[in-house]
Amino acid sequence: MSVVGVRQRSRRLIRVLTLVLAFSGIGQVHSAGPLIPGPAMPREMDAPGPVLDIPLPEEGAEEAIKGFRVPLKRERVPDENRVEVNRLSVKRLIPIQQFEGKCAKTERGFTCDINLQDDALQQVLDEVLKAYRKQFAMFDQAGIKVRLTFDVDCNHTEYGEFCAVPVQDPALDQLLKSVLQEYENQFSIFDLEDVSVRVTNFFRERDRILDTAFLPPQTVEDASVEIHLLEGRLGKVAVKGNKRYAPEVLLKPFDKLADEPVTRSEITQSLLNVWDYPGLRLAERRAQLTFYPDEEVGKTALELEVFEEKYPFNLGFSLDNSGSEYSGIYRGRLTLDWNNPTGAADRLSASLLGNASPSNGRFYALDYMRPIMTPDYHVRMGVSRNQFDIGQELEVFEIDGVTEQMYLTLDRVFWQTFRTRLAASAGLTLKDAQTRQTNIVTAQDKLSVFNFGLDFLDSDELLAPAGRSNQLRLNVAYHRGVGGLFGAMEGENAPNSSRTGGDGTKAGGSFGKFVFGAVRKQQFFADTMLWLRVNGQYSPDLLLSLEQMALGGPSSVRAYPTAEFLRDSGYFLSLEWSSNLPFFKETVVPAWIAGSTVTTWGRAITVSLFADHASGWLNNPLDNEDESIALSGAGLGLGFNTSRFSMNMSLATPLGDQEPSNERDPQFFVNMLFQLF
Repeated sequence: MSVVGVRQRSRRLIRVLTLVLAFSGIGQVHSAGPLIPGPAMPREMDAPGPVLDIPLPEEGAEEAIKGFRVPLKRERVPDENRVEVNRLSVKRLIPIQQFEGKCAKTERGFTCDINLQDDALQQVLDEVLKAYRKQFAMFDQAGIKVRLTFDVDCNHTEYGEFCAVPVQDPALDQLLKSVLQEYENQFSIFDLEDVSVRVTNFFRERDRILDTAFLPPQTVEDASVEIHLLEGRLGKVAVKGNKRYAPEVLLKPFDKLADEPVTRSEITQSLLNVWDYPGLRLAERRAQLTFYPDEEVGKTALELEVFEEKYPFNLGFSLDNSGSEYSGIYRGRLTLDWNNPTGAADRLSASLLGNASPSNGRFYALDYMRPIMTPDYHVRMGVSRNQFDIGQELEVFEIDGVTEQMYLTLDRVFWQTFRTRLAASAGLTLKDAQTRQTNIVTAQDKLSVFNFGLDFLDSDELLAPAGRSNQLRLNVAYHRGVGGLFGAMEGENAPNSSRTGGDGTKAGGSFGKFVFGAVRKQQFFADTMLWLRVNGQYSPDLLLSLEQMALGGPSSVRAYPTAEFLRDSGYFLSLEWSSNLPFFKETVVPAWIAGSTVTTWGRAITVSLFADHASGWLNNPLDNEDESIALSGAGLGLGFNTSRFSMNMSLATPLGDQEPSNERDPQFFVNMLFQLF
């Protein structure tokens, strides 16, 4: 064999080793971005094409908790009995029970000896102080108790015994001022009732969906009229429809709302927390809320109805052709989820993946997720093991290896509504990748990596047809490797490292990298949409293959094989136009294919045109390595998506002079997911 042939073969062997180390199983495990659980999609493999894996609920889902909007102002009724009103004020009615037992009633109000650690009473007193700016305090020796004296009007009304506290809100004051001008300070009883309607809508549009303003009986003195505001506080909460979930677990997201004013945002977040529970995610409707009058005056009762899945397990099987040609192009993966195994809204998942053509790869994984403290926090832990043998013409080198990972992460959802979601994650991943030749260890990469990430999802109607919404997802993360921590390799120039730089320095366990991603789904006319996808990473360090960015494959430039190149820094940009099938819009997909969600063939099938581009750079490259590389491609896509079966196919050709290493043009990728139950 010539010297050139030996050099080419050795370069190919080095490239294969680096690719197989990182990608012979399912690809990078828990290292490409924030570890954020998606509330409404089955757990997926490496899905080709642009994906928003935290989709918003279906159209109309929000109607269940929008609350009640009072009809707009009625047409004015002729009435000669008008009075002059120069001042309108709104007072919030606070149940007297919140004062009694803690405060001594005076002629015009209360004197309270309160403990500043009493949060419930402190919130009420804060409202009082905003209104009156008047307090008389006397501290005890410990400086904890305060004597507070204030004046309020407490009366027995048809709703019970309440104390009226003025509402201080500049926007409300402006509304009342404009009403006085509109009516020219002359009001009939019908006009004043209409003003109450406006005040009610004012608070409901500001998230207080059950607040109600009304005109109490009164004598107009000094041309002044009072409007009372009765808060809709959350009272009894009941649950029905549950089979395997205990009521206290389902109602836990609503615990923080007890005895508090009902707001749309907090009720929505609590409902979506329930939607995220394992065993509800794939159900047809998951959960819904119903408000009804509570037995206690001034409170609203709530009924939570859940729709659990038929079985406590989810079993999925997926097939794709995105593997390595040296450890197995075709991959089959079996995933089993055990929902709510301990009754705490947790989930235990197991995965088994095998390669074929050749059958030289085996992957195993266990993952456990559990809410902690509140439903907004989730802890995840897991382990995975990937074994591989190098096949094809390189089999004579007798190379094999194993990659093991352990991880622990904490996820926090800061807020989520039917339109937006913000979450964060922090975690630690331990990685150990070992390569052997003739049973002798030739390289071993051991890393301890801290991960910090933010994930944001939003929707809007910019340029979208009526009834359709756009989606935007942004995520950023920072990964920090710490050499020598928990058995990791040395921070710099580690002796057993699998990568050597151009100056002879070996990669180590200390590094930093910044990862970013964005997906925009823009709706257009005639069931068409435009996808814009950007992701990448930046690192100034000499990275091991476990941490490098992969260029090429179904999740990158689709005209090239999976992980055609690995780079320390790089970016990927994709533009894709897609459309639902314009035919068969009325023909329903059979239930044995579609699952629990009813859809038509026209909506389930999508066709697309796309263009991909990626560029990447190596730090401290070897003489036989290109410091930078650029890949471009364009092609066609076909997709089919239902709750039980989904499939994505792409056919793409390179644009430019860079030839695919597998000499295939065009490149074809397919991914199929069967959700058995």
